[in-house]
Amino acid sequence: MTKKITIAMSGGVDSGVAAYLLKKEGYDCHGVTFDMNGTEDGADAKAICDALGIPHETEDATAEFAEYVRDMFAPMYEHGLTPNPCVVCNKNVKFPRLISAADRNGCELCATGHYVRVAKVGDSYYIRKGADPMKDQSYMLWELSEDTVRRMVFPLGDYTKTEIREIARMAELPCHASPDSQDICFIPDGDFRGYLDRTLGPAKQGDFVDKEGNILGTHIGQRYFTIGQSRGLGIALGRRMYVIEKDARTNRVVLGDESDLYRTDVTAVGIRLSEPIEKERRFSVKLRYTRHESIATVVQIAEDMIVARFDEPVRAPAKGQSMVLYDGDIVVGGGYILG
Repeated sequence: MTKKITIAMSGGVDSGVAAYLLKKEGYDCHGVTFDMNGTEDGADAKAICDALGIPHETEDATAEFAEYVRDMFAPMYEHGLTPNPCVVCNKNVKFPRLISAADRNGCELCATGHYVRVAKVGDSYYIRKGADPMKDQSYMLWELSEDTVRRMVFPLGDYTKTEIREIARMAELPCHASPDSQDICFIPDGDFRGYLDRTLGPAKQGDFVDKEGNILGTHIGQRYFTIGQSRGLGIALGRRMYVIEKDARTNRVVLGDESDLYRTDVTAVGIRLSEPIEKERRFSVKLRYTRHESIATVVQIAEDMIVARFDEPVRAPAKGQSMVLYDGDIVVGGGYILG
């Protein structure tokens, strides 16, 4: 019996090749595009689906996206945090929408163009790293429930990006030359500071201070700075200094030496674990999408809180970013960095 599958289609090369590979494997495919920002008509995705001979639909997801992602993004910066919008979107918008579309289409399975795999261990299902370490997106999917993961197929998990583009070219897919998507889909012009100003209004100036609280100068607003930043501070200090802390309450930005950026203990809240951590466990831990993992001993100190104690100090953990736990190449949980 032919398996039916619903595929999230962005119109780009990754989801396009995912659909192509699944169709080639004999799946009965249905494409769906989610309009997150009120600007996506699904034309590019429909062109791919038409070329493959599969049905396509576009759904309005603007209300959920605004509630869970866009409307929370700027206020988090105003409160001194560095959010992970893609993680939140995957958990609350994209994958729930995909599951609902699959149910409506009578499909047991769902697919996306993420560079990850699914691991089945006993009766349990986990997100597993993609084979290409340069494109692995497992960090972005740590919030997915096991009920969601068990229904997922990720056709690109064993491929590199170069291989995917070559498949698209050989198959003459309309998306074969499509550029990679930008980091933040709702800031298409990349003007991050302008977006914050349009959303929040003008920022208030505040003080740069050192670790002892001595005032070093004036900054344009703490929301514009990130932990670890040393360039573009707008202040001449005679030596390189780094943003080591932000205090949203007082609008102060603390500057220090690079050595002040390193931490051995990092706390996370809002956790999701495949199983509770009894006593302590060793994991590989990733603190940002663009970083490699570091080895740590992780202790669960409360129902919704864990502490990772790293073998070697880690640089510039940022409040609000995800801390993701790996057992080998399998995602076993995570949380949001508190400090």
